Order: sequence, then C-alpha cells, then structure tokens
Amino acid sequence: MQRKKENQTGKTGKERKLRHFGRAGVVGSLILLFLSGCSGRELEARDFVSVLTFSGEDPEKLLAEQQRTDSRVLDYSHTRAVLLTERAVQEPEQLDQVLESLILRPEFSWNLLIFTGGEEVLQKAEEKQGISSPVTLLDLWNWRLGKEGGELKLPVLVLRDGNLLPEGVLTVQLSDRTCYKKKQEAKHSLPA
Repeated sequence: MQRKKENQTGKTGKERKLRHFGRAGVVGSLILLFLSGCSGRELEARDFVSVLTFSGEDPEKLLAEQQRTDSRVLDYSHTRAVLLTERAVQEPEQLDQVLESLILRPEFSWNLLIFTGGEEVLQKAEEKQGISSPVTLLDLWNWRLGKEGGELKLPVLVLRDGNLLPEGVLTVQLSDRTCYKKKQEAKHSLPA
C-alpha cells in the first residue's frame, strides 16, 4: 500500500523532506535579510562618544553642530559620562535644557555619570576616558524633580599635570538654587 502512494504522487519521503527543508531555508533567509541589524549604518561609519561636555550653550544646537562637523555618525549609546561647567549647573534654565536633551534621547542611559568642573577641565576631559562617579543622570533627574532631597553633591574634576582628578564636590541646593563648593581632599573615590 505504501508503494502505491509513492507511485501515484511520484515523490518519495526523501523528496518531500528536501522540499520542506528548502522552504524552511528560504523563510530563514528572508528573516535574516530583514532582521540583519539594529541600524542601516556600518560600525565603521560611526564614532562612539564616551564623554560629552556642556558648557552652558543650547545642548540641542551643540549636538547638531558636533554631528554636522563630523564626517561619521555620532553614536551616543555608549556615552559613559557628562561633564557640565559649574555655570551650567548653577543656572536652572541651562540645567533644565541639558536634562531635557539627555532624558528625551533614548540613546542616553539612566546610569550616565555626571561631573562638573571648569572650562579647562572640560577641554581636557574630551581627551580622557575611564571616569567614574557615584552621581548618575537618574540621580540628577530625581534631584531636579525634588525626589532626592534639597541638595545634590556633584564631583568636581580638576586638571593637574595633564591628569583629571577629583578635587571635591559642588553642593547644589534645590530650595534656593544657590551653589557652594566644599573642598575635600582628592581621593581615588568620592563619598556618595
């Protein structure tokens, strides 16, 4: 009886299996074609930004200008730290602009590290890597919304002998929007 079915259709079990695997192969190839990556740009055409600096100007204009002057696509998904000038932290409008730019862009993560320092520190920081701090973007955002208490202590970086070093903290009061700097001894890790 089995032989009779094979003769009627003209196909054996092997041929049917090969046809099934052929269809599965075509479907698999189409899936790989459409799901081949997270973006249309090759990695070689990207610059991964690890440290971003804001010195008080409009953050959206700054990001647009940086992209315009770079021949490759700037990718902020690997950004680890943001450096703000003390002036940018002390001016509520400027701080709000920076926060809004960072919060609304999905490529910036909540565990982004936030530092403050002078202009020369920010210039030098663009060349350096590997900064760590206990203050994150989420901490700064929660503080700005009033969820973290009345004051926030941002690590201050200084430039000494070509090296970026933590020197103390800039304490920012939410209630009266005034800032004052407490000098602490430079240590390898800053207190929270």
